[in-house]
Amino acid sequence: MGVHQVVGRALAAAYRHHIDDTDPVTDPPTIRCLHRILIETFRNTGDYDAADGQLRFPQDSYENLRLRFIRTQRDEVDAIEAFGTFIWDIRFKDFQSEYNLARITWDEARHTEIGHRALLACGYDPFELKNRLTGSTCRGPMEPAFAMAEINLFGEVGVLKTINDLIDTAARRHDALLHHIADFIRSDERTHVRKGQGILKVMTDLDSKALELRTRELFTECLVSLGAVKKDMDLFTVSRDDIERLVGE
Repeated sequence: MGVHQVVGRALAAAYRHHIDDTDPVTDPPTIRCLHRILIETFRNTGDYDAADGQLRFPQDSYENLRLRFIRTQRDEVDAIEAFGTFIWDIRFKDFQSEYNLARITWDEARHTEIGHRALLACGYDPFELKNRLTGSTCRGPMEPAFAMAEINLFGEVGVLKTINDLIDTAARRHDALLHHIADFIRSDERTHVRKGQGILKVMTDLDSKALELRTRELFTECLVSLGAVKKDMDLFTVSRDDIERLVGE
């Protein structure tokens, strides 16, 4: 994941610089190719089906939702890295916030192990299933407060909006594995959302409304840089629901 953060961003920057510097009249094939690479980079980091090159289960099926949830837990390695750096960013400012961040970082490490073991229990090789990196791709260039807001205000809140239905469905289907791990994750995410509010107050003076809006603006700028959306007069700031879906912490 750390390699992706460094090398991936460097390659994307180099591609964009080449697009800006090359001649649009004499070198359009290269420009088209690089635009395609940037777009595919976004798609293959944010969409498991695109990354896999196939639909493993029907899009709206329980089986697809189940596998996606488990893989998302396995892929919270980037959240571990993010929370770890936040501890450094707020060092000596507030002990309780540092303590809470350390606890959250530990929880995320446990989530990755839960996801890994659940994939094994479901008969998959976790190392052959590609990671989902959209959150870290757009989080890396952000200042700490906005990166934390991306996770806390959108990713973790988004999980809590959907996880109750997932747990209830797992219970009806007698899916003991998913019911158990999802209930465990729900407990952690509730704690993270609650404690995250205090951490954010240490990281920024912005109120919650201004912090949410600026984070959405920065996320939109990231999607533009990846070629996921076009920068034009009609460009809008992506919605809360869009970010919740794309971050998926």
